[in-house]
Amino acid sequence: MIEIFDDLFCEQETNEIENFLTTTQFPWYLSGNFTVDDLHYQQLKTKTTKEYIQFCHVFYDENIHDKQYKYQESPYFLPIQLILNRFPLKNISKIKANFQPKHESFGKDEHNTPHVDSQESHNVILYYVNESDGNTFIFNEQKQIIKKIKHKRGRLVKFDGKYYHAGSHPSKSDRRITINFNYKEKSDVFLL
Repeated sequence: MIEIFDDLFCEQETNEIENFLTTTQFPWYLSGNFTVDDLHYQQLKTKTTKEYIQFCHVFYDENIHDKQYKYQESPYFLPIQLILNRFPLKNISKIKANFQPKHESFGKDEHNTPHVDSQESHNVILYYVNESDGNTFIFNEQKQIIKKIKHKRGRLVKFDGKYYHAGSHPSKSDRRITINFNYKEKSDVFLL
């Protein structure tokens, strides 16, 4: 199931999250190459797959950080806390923000490489930080698009992590920023 939630956050919260992630002091890091060379990714490409540079900020990754490290200890935790106040997730395995800069030649049906975030059973929440073009695409196992979700500021999308998905770079907006939560919860109790 793919669920889309709009207007869950007040304007002040939405502004705080966006302003925090777009300040010149927020650390963004180059994520890999311009293209994905891994054989697995090569097999996942479609005719409408296109890669370009992306920046990331990993708030938490259970596979990288020391088990004693808590993501709440990060000095950059404010935007995450605002979201978790509304969606108290359990068993978080990864929290990451993605910054995709403008790429004018990206077509409206082009997207990055379809992927799943983990081979383990998990759920995904995407929070759209800013207003931007550049959709999110959800695929079935045959790599056919089953849902195209417009990137809308303050929107939150929740889906089963078994679905292949991909973002797309904006061709009109200067940047597209998304926060991605992966968690292993079996049942969700959301406070809406």
